[in-house]
Amino acid sequence: MPQEGEIGQKLELKGQFKALKEAQNMVVEFSIPSYLKLAASVQGEDGPSMQFTQDWECYPDSYEFRFDRIVLRYALLRAGKQCDFTFYALPSFEGQFVLPSSKLYEENATEVW
Repeated sequence: MPQEGEIGQKLELKGQFKALKEAQNMVVEFSIPSYLKLAASVQGEDGPSMQFTQDWECYPDSYEFRFDRIVLRYALLRAGKQCDFTFYALPSFEGQFVLPSSKLYEENATEVW
């Protein structure tokens, strides 16, 4: 669904994923379009960079903020587990945008879900 954004306006973006089967070493990648900058990477930006649901199983074992994606890593994610989270970004220019689809995969496997 397209969202509106103005330069410098902090946007709240919501992500969600669900594991279809139990997975070990699960990686979840959320792509970020080049015209958005993650608030976590903007110097001087206050407040949380990402918020997870209250469910402890949804909090990743590790995560990375890259210029073009957010990478979440889970040692174990059980089947049917749905996780929601919110992250913040700043548009580089005004207009509408659509977030690209995300990827879920086991780190040692080549299949993308």
